[in-house]
Parts: sequence; structure tokens; C-alpha cells
Amino acid sequence: IYMIPGMWGAPVKALSGILPPSYYSENASYFSGGGNSGSAKDSLPEGVDPEHCPHNLSCFHDYDLALAYAKKQNKPLFVDFTGYNCANCRRMEDNVWPEPSVLNQLRNDYVVVSLYCDDKANLPEHLKYTTKDGVKIKTWGNKWSQLQIDRYGSNAQPLYVLLDNNEKMLTDSAYGTTTEVAVYAKYLKDGLAEFKKRSQK
Repeated sequence: IYMIPGMWGAPVKALSGILPPSYYSENASYFSGGGNSGSAKDSLPEGVDPEHCPHNLSCFHDYDLALAYAKKQNKPLFVDFTGYNCANCRRMEDNVWPEPSVLNQLRNDYVVVSLYCDDKANLPEHLKYTTKDGVKIKTWGNKWSQLQIDRYGSNAQPLYVLLDNNEKMLTDSAYGTTTEVAVYAKYLKDGLAEFKKRSQK
């Protein structure tokens, strides 16, 4: 009975992490390589496609493009290390991100980049490399996972990092999974306050 409304698009948060997120809809362009069309998409920054982001956020999926845009907009960068098959990531997106105290900050105060560490798409040849430990970086997922490991010493998702325009962390540590909306909202608020403080120097 609880799941029946979900057949018509109603949220079923109790199943977060089991069901695919709503933006993976079979009717969406995600699997067909499509996306927004016409002037609406043309007005978005390069690399942004809200159809492929939770809650229609204007998020990036490429770190370098997101960082460049954050500098242009003079906004902090919200780095979301995530995965297509990450159950905890879906729980966060379904249960914490939709809350106004969180979503409004993500939408208005940050440039969001979601980096999928299990993305199987191959990198262009010129971006492929082998780490000093002999790990072959062949896919986009390899690239983002290695970035997470090299910079933050973690390979668990989700991991959320708030950065200034010099790629310095705005908080003492990165943030993982939580069910406490108020705590997560404060994490974002504190990051923004620190960004503004640094920008005034």
C-alpha cells in the first residue's frame, strides 16, 4: 500500500537507496543521451544539466568546469563524491537534500558538482594515466575516485567537501552521511560564512 503512490511519482523515502532516484526515470533522457533542449539548455553554463541532478539542481559533473564557474560567480564549491550504486547517497538526496534549509543553500549559495566514482564511461586517451601505485585510471569514475583518495584520504561515498576558489577546504573536515538535517544545514551555513570571511581579506 505504501508503494502504490510511487507508481505515479510520489516520493517513497523509506525505500531510498533501494529504488533508483527519481531523476533516473525511464522517461527521462538520462539513458538516451538526451537532455534539456532549445534555449533553456543554451542558457545554462557549460557542463550543467539539471535533468541529471537531484531536485533539478544546476549541478556539474566535471570538477574543472565547476571550479571555473565557481570562480566566475565568486561562490564556494560543493563537491559531492557520489555513485550511481550508492545507497547512502540516495538516502541523503531523498531525505536530507530536499529540506528547505539544505536545498535553498545548495541551489543559491553554492556551485554543486556531483562526481560519480563508479562512472564506467571511458576517459579520453589523453586523460588516462597510471598512478605511482600502479593503479590504471581509465574511466571517469576512476578519475573522481582517485581524486577523492589523493586529496581527502577516503574512498567511501557519499563524501561532501566545501571548497573556496583556491580549492582550500572551508571546514575542518569533509562530511559523510547523516540523518540530522539541522546539522547538515549548519555545515553548509558555516562553510558559506567562512567563504565570505576569506573573500573579504
